[in-house]
Amino acid sequence: MDLRALQIFKAVVDEGGVARAAERLHCVQSNVSTRIRQLEDMLGTRLFERAGKRLTVTPRGVVLHGYAVRLLELADEARQVMKGSGTLCTELRIGAIVTTATLQLAHALTEFHRKHPAVQLRVNVATSDSIVRDVLGQELDVGFVAGQRPHDELRQIELDAEELMLLTDREHPSIRSANDLANTRIIGFREGCAYRSRLQRWMADAGVPLPRTLEFDTSEAIVGCVAAGLGAAIMPAAVVGNLGFTDQIQCHPLPEKYAFSRTMMIWRSDSRHHADHHALAESFLARAGSHVDV
Repeated sequence: MDLRALQIFKAVVDEGGVARAAERLHCVQSNVSTRIRQLEDMLGTRLFERAGKRLTVTPRGVVLHGYAVRLLELADEARQVMKGSGTLCTELRIGAIVTTATLQLAHALTEFHRKHPAVQLRVNVATSDSIVRDVLGQELDVGFVAGQRPHDELRQIELDAEELMLLTDREHPSIRSANDLANTRIIGFREGCAYRSRLQRWMADAGVPLPRTLEFDTSEAIVGCVAAGLGAAIMPAAVVGNLGFTDQIQCHPLPEKYAFSRTMMIWRSDSRHHADHHALAESFLARAGSHVDV
């Protein structure tokens, strides 16, 4: 499909008529009218209803306008990439789960900022479910979540896999099955946290009634309450050592089915910032010496 024809069509829709579109595009009106007719002939459908000099976009034209916007943005992105521009946006809105923000994101953002200092980074820490909703709703450009998130409107790549452990205080009896948690309070992040959901699924699969959950917004608060004997939590093993609670916490292994969580990077499939996503993913993996194709 001719990008110039799409550019002209988009201008006519945006400007509300041929005359203003021609003025915006610095060309004669007859050229605009001719290109619109050629586009309609090629597509086999009317894009505008004509009443004298007035043009009203048809329902098919509305649909095409959406595609035109995306195709023209993608073409512009391709031109920028071919010119060697490493920065395609001025701001990147990032969502991350708490553990990723605590353990990994700082190094990735430092590396990204070193290479792309002009990009303004904004980070929101939330649960996986909340991040997915915000990426789909275009409130965030990219998200770091726990576990795969199959969705027609999302693209995703796996960045790493982390081992999860069941955490209790030192005095808690050994935990060999979900039944050993029957009378233990669960401590976790808000509803929508992938770790909390995994622990609940383990207990539900074993037929263990779900106890009340004590909710916190930070890893420090959760691990601190576990150390104080308030209950049990599920968390990446690296968090305990990172927060300095190793002498106050027991780490119980989980069944293999529940023991590993994948850190996924997600973004909308129609995003026009794929080059930025690639750069951010590369920065995330830089310390491991890995590379990724986005």
